[in-house]
Amino acid sequence: MFDTPSRETAGEAAMGTGPRPEPAPAQLRRGRTERQVVVDMHKRVALVHDRLTPLAARELNNLEVRRALEAEQIDWFSVPGLDDTASAVGVDARRRPQVLAALRARLSNSRGYIARPKAGMAPGDGAWDGSSNKTWERASGLSVVRAFWFRTTEDGHLTHGADTGCDIEFWEPEESLPGQGVDRLVAPRRNRASEHVFLGHEQIVVPGEQMTRLVGRAHESEVPPLRPTRTRPELDIPFPDEHPFPIDVVYTWVDGDDPAWQRRRAESRGEVFHAEAASLARYVSRDELKYSLRSVRMFMPWVRNIYIVTDQQIPHWWAAGDGRARVVDHREIFDDPSHLPTFNSHAIESRLHHIPGLSRHFVYFNDDMFIGRTLTPSAFFHPNGIAKFFPSPAQVPYGPPEPDEVPTSVAAKNNRRLIQERFGRTLVQKMKHVPYALNRDILAAIERDFPEEHRRTSASPVRSVSDLSIASSLHHYYSYYSGCSLPGDLRYGYFALDDPELEHKLELLLLRRDRDTFCLNDSASDPAEIEHQSQVLHRFLEAFYPVPSPYEKAAA
Repeated sequence: MFDTPSRETAGEAAMGTGPRPEPAPAQLRRGRTERQVVVDMHKRVALVHDRLTPLAARELNNLEVRRALEAEQIDWFSVPGLDDTASAVGVDARRRPQVLAALRARLSNSRGYIARPKAGMAPGDGAWDGSSNKTWERASGLSVVRAFWFRTTEDGHLTHGADTGCDIEFWEPEESLPGQGVDRLVAPRRNRASEHVFLGHEQIVVPGEQMTRLVGRAHESEVPPLRPTRTRPELDIPFPDEHPFPIDVVYTWVDGDDPAWQRRRAESRGEVFHAEAASLARYVSRDELKYSLRSVRMFMPWVRNIYIVTDQQIPHWWAAGDGRARVVDHREIFDDPSHLPTFNSHAIESRLHHIPGLSRHFVYFNDDMFIGRTLTPSAFFHPNGIAKFFPSPAQVPYGPPEPDEVPTSVAAKNNRRLIQERFGRTLVQKMKHVPYALNRDILAAIERDFPEEHRRTSASPVRSVSDLSIASSLHHYYSYYSGCSLPGDLRYGYFALDDPELEHKLELLLLRRDRDTFCLNDSASDPAEIEHQSQVLHRFLEAFYPVPSPYEKAAA
């Protein structure tokens, strides 16, 4: 995050003593190339960008609107709106004719569009051609208009439009006291800060991060800093709905096709490792981790650091990137060397809170979990730090653990016993297979309160009847009854790779992009189908996440 500028007045900025507007983000400077795309059954002209994210599209649309207003010397100020993927600027409603004329000139010459804003807009919602006379007849009576340009990737699979537009709000002049004359402007709709601003107050320059919850101003995040922007003092407050703490992401990952890893696993089981048999295995790496990282980078720009927990492995496509993501070996988090090597995900998850430098609040992913659309930190944590968890309709089977039960049910029953002993409550529901919001302090408390059970889980090289499922279940119940978490809700999709309707379901998901998060699970695939599944999955993931993350080697 950039150095927060002092609160210079807008006049100082205009004279050159304050921050000047910066150019468009370097990764999106390419945008004059056009291509035709189909959005919501309509053909649209879109600008092509090779590095496209919702936040970057938002910034470019905002910059275009600001330039249009400044070209006509129309005063504006940034507004912290309720829609985080769109931006908003306020203008004096008395300048409506000049504002609409400036917008019309800019949009007509650059294939832009306007729309009537509404909550949760899709890219193509209500798009009116900026070069049409009818468009501006419609706009003349609106208190808020949204200006935007369709922006797409080379392949056209990812397109942003109205969802990342810039709203122009016409703030109405009003007397705060009768007989005093116009001394304030009143907002045409709700925002996060104030319903009015006083005309006597000079504008100030603030970090762009203050205008969206997609990037927190209180800590460094994964994305480059946003441009400073000018606003009114009434809109420059520490918002009650922002998250003033850093949030990291943690993955556990293994390359099951790695001969060295296969040898370690065979030796731990007392088996003989045959390299020839391993090479003939029909396991095909789908690189889910690579695409899951792309999903985090694209749709969770507020994330600070990313940690990938592995067993002496590094993905073949891995590049160090900007230093915000790093690989963490098991040896860094297991304090007892006798517990290694381990091939038990429950054991690995029991040690996540020992990652050096990990933030107190973090989101834990398996590599088959993906973010499907833009999320703010509130998807996982309340602004006061309270975590969210996501119960499943599926229930934990009744009775004690049975040796022939699936490991997840065995661990859930062990969790249930500890919750009963500690809190006098009975754990009933399983959790959805979605990214887990975790608290490092709660994980430490579980290790402290149940030392023997925790140690047994950590020491089990493979899944055992004594295991706890700490990260995926026990943490959430312990945290809930400790007053540190609450149930939440995410729009979630689960796709089994052995489903005969998989290809059709993925096509619908790509078309609609209507899931907050989804899982692509391959727990029971027929080996004869793995190669076909991998081809289907690769096509889908490349189309859904076409923008590489900084953690990938450049394509040869």
